Amino acid sequence: MFTFTRRCPSLWLNTFAVLVLVTTLGAAALAQSVTGSISGIVTDLTGGVLVGASVTLLSDQTGATRVATTGEDGRFSFAAVQPGAYTISIEHLLEVV
Repeated sequence: MFTFTRRCPSLWLNTFAVLVLVTTLGAAALAQSVTGSISGIVTDLTGGVLVGASVTLLSDQTGATRVATTGEDGRFSFAAVQPGAYTISIEHLLEVV
């Protein structure tokens, strides 16, 4: 019985350490999320890129919107997009010379 009492604190410490480890790893696992990205190039009917076009990403489920502007190469990108259905609309004002 004396031997059991002597080992008990060590067992309690090991159990506590495992509990802390599992709790920490469990919190890290909950922080993980699945996301993707949506990107593309905006071109006109002749295949030329459209610089400065406004690209709007609309979530069909939540109604949330995000806006990006095309760069010098006509590219746009939306990072960390949650899975779901989306609608993309593009606007570009043409200058008449």
